[in-house]
Amino acid sequence: MVSLNSLGQEFEALMDEVDFYFDRETEKVVFVDTYNYNFDEDDEDVFDGDDEDDDEESVDEEFLYNQTLNQQIKTEPGRFVQLPSKYEINEWQIMSDFVDDRPDGERKEILQDSIHGKGAFRMFRNMIERFDLLEDWYRFKAAAYREKAREWCEENDIEYTE
Repeated sequence: MVSLNSLGQEFEALMDEVDFYFDRETEKVVFVDTYNYNFDEDDEDVFDGDDEDDDEESVDEEFLYNQTLNQQIKTEPGRFVQLPSKYEINEWQIMSDFVDDRPDGERKEILQDSIHGKGAFRMFRNMIERFDLLEDWYRFKAAAYREKAREWCEENDIEYTE
């Protein structure tokens, strides 16, 4: 059984360059580095990164790990469930919900303005720090990620604990 707190933290750490999966057997999140490694249709796995500064043995170990895990995901599709992407999580919507949850007034209007336009995430962060709302934001965001984790678990028939 997976903890919604820990799965919510995994959701928050998602990156575009990596494919994250929940392993039903180990009940842990695993990932395949799709930025540095290209696994094509013919299973001719290719290292795409610049390894000039990398230790060759370390690169080989990372490559083999990614290659093995990628193959395992292909051959055991019922075991692995892909986590949603950062796009599907939509942190901007979480920011918007946080702003909507604020009491009406000048601060709320300033926060609403901060989440629109170029640099919205940075501006939002600056405003919540300025208004001493950082801890409120962290609590709200953690709860939102837990809720997204709950919905994802229910959609994928994965048992969870609060």
